[in-house]
Amino acid sequence: MTPLFIVGAVFAVTVLAGALRRRREGTWRPHHRLPVLVAVVASLVLAATSSAPVDVRAMSSLPIHMVAHVVVMFLVPMAFVWSGVGCQLEMVMPEVIRRPLRRAWSRWAWRGDRSLLASTVILNAVMVASHLPAVFNDAMSHPAVMNWIVEPTFLLSGWWFFGGLISAPGYPVPTRLSRQLLAVVFTMGEMLILAMSMSIFTKTAWYQMSDAMGPMRMSFSSQQLAAAILWICGDFWGVPLVVVIFRRLIDRDGSLLVALDRRVRNV
Repeated sequence: MTPLFIVGAVFAVTVLAGALRRRREGTWRPHHRLPVLVAVVASLVLAATSSAPVDVRAMSSLPIHMVAHVVVMFLVPMAFVWSGVGCQLEMVMPEVIRRPLRRAWSRWAWRGDRSLLASTVILNAVMVASHLPAVFNDAMSHPAVMNWIVEPTFLLSGWWFFGGLISAPGYPVPTRLSRQLLAVVFTMGEMLILAMSMSIFTKTAWYQMSDAMGPMRMSFSSQQLAAAILWICGDFWGVPLVVVIFRRLIDRDGSLLVALDRRVRNV
């Protein structure tokens, strides 16, 4: 079992246990249903993506590996942030632990624009570094490195990044709209350049995968398909998030023209 498989399974069980506790205590409300469902499904998806059958296939197929990468670094963290999975996990903790934990988090948690800037830099650095041929081939030759270092880094960097962009129920986004837009556009651009580098700006395969016979050079067509998956992923989460950010801007200022006029006057 990989570490992320254990994390996903534990999260799913813990979130369900927290929901049951709310029902017993009489604090369960209808609006809790969807966040709990999203958190459980995301946890199970994380566990399934990191399970042994998928993990073995991902070690021998670059497109499957890229799909797993997208799920762990983007889709699951987005679901975790929106569903407020951290607050749901707290429900199973005794009150004597929960209160000090909340106080410590509110005191030491690094939030706001600086946190979003740092998380954007780290997420993009992790994404680029993990796709460098030397790094990728070495990690694929050592499954323990992939399972214990690379994949957890994907999850944590994505979770931190989307924590500054997505609003969890009951919690406003702690960053400015202009910084949110810059972070999303920059990350989408970096993913586009990386995908083009893997498919258009090269004529040779970069990576080695592993099978029963040992390391083998992945075909260039597989690399192009993996690049397309990465490219599409940027549109899948980035474009809707840009629309959400513009919607927040309209809700704040009344229209895009008013927001643009305010921005021009402040320059």
